[in-house]
Amino acid sequence: MADAAKRQFRMLEWLPVGPNAPISVTKLKANLELADAEFVVTERTIQRDLNQLSTFLPIESNQNGWYVREGQMLLLPRMPEGVASVMALAKQHLDRLMPASLVNRISIYFDAADRRINDIKMKSDSIFLDKVAIVPQSIELARPSIDQNIMDVVWDAVESQKVLVVKRVGKDKQHIHPLGIVVKGPTIYIVCRFGTYDNIRYFPITQLESVEFSEEKFIKKEFSLQAYIASGKFGISIEAPDEDDEFELIARFYAGTGEHLKVTPFSSDQQLEDRDDYLEFTTPVKNTYALRWWLLGFGGNVEVMAPPFLRKVFKENIAEAHARYAKD
Repeated sequence: MADAAKRQFRMLEWLPVGPNAPISVTKLKANLELADAEFVVTERTIQRDLNQLSTFLPIESNQNGWYVREGQMLLLPRMPEGVASVMALAKQHLDRLMPASLVNRISIYFDAADRRINDIKMKSDSIFLDKVAIVPQSIELARPSIDQNIMDVVWDAVESQKVLVVKRVGKDKQHIHPLGIVVKGPTIYIVCRFGTYDNIRYFPITQLESVEFSEEKFIKKEFSLQAYIASGKFGISIEAPDEDDEFELIARFYAGTGEHLKVTPFSSDQQLEDRDDYLEFTTPVKNTYALRWWLLGFGGNVEVMAPPFLRKVFKENIAEAHARYAKD
């Protein structure tokens, strides 16, 4: 009996969700034999097991094989309270970061967590979830409206490496080779190659008016999305002939505004030195707008010392701002 139970658990692990790509009894038999010599049984035995399991589990079959019923999950052990609470917190966070189409792919797990939490609330007036919160570090902008059909096609194209024909606002139709999707704040970007060009570009998905699959063959070329992001593209990179792409930043923080860098470092290579009335901060950085926006957020409590070109940029920005405010 113990071996039968183990075998049945292993079979359930291999069942896909939904009827589009079910697994046949023949394939299940082959998987079992590869997994453990003790699992060598006939197809008739496997069919009988699955028929019995389907009487109390959300599994079904069609002419091609067996699968888990769409929108259901095989969460056999009861989800612990701690796990359910973490899942609920994760959903709150993901709802702010990820598109709904992606979060919905794992909605059955979140639903299971919600059911478990509701069960706990019926028995107790105090649960772990009520004692933990995630708050944004800065002001959150509203998410732009995105056509769900367009979003679904783009996700599918990235996953299955398909060429798309896209129509962007104010532009003619173009063929693109999707390479990745980047979520930055409320904006979702698609990273791609246009036509037969090798250079990599990206643009917000909100620019898309229409999108459809192309019959063109996807051209595979070496590309790393992580390396592309690490290069500073979503920083967003500043490419100026008289400015370095990377440099050592030296800045002075006044009135205690840089103290947080002692606890949450800007980088692993940063250096901090306490002076009489300021904190001197040194770190290697990439030349990006994100860096400038971060520094500007400290207002008059930060002074850029080096490199000279960045100090000049800040002096000019401050002079322009002073001129505007001096009009009153």
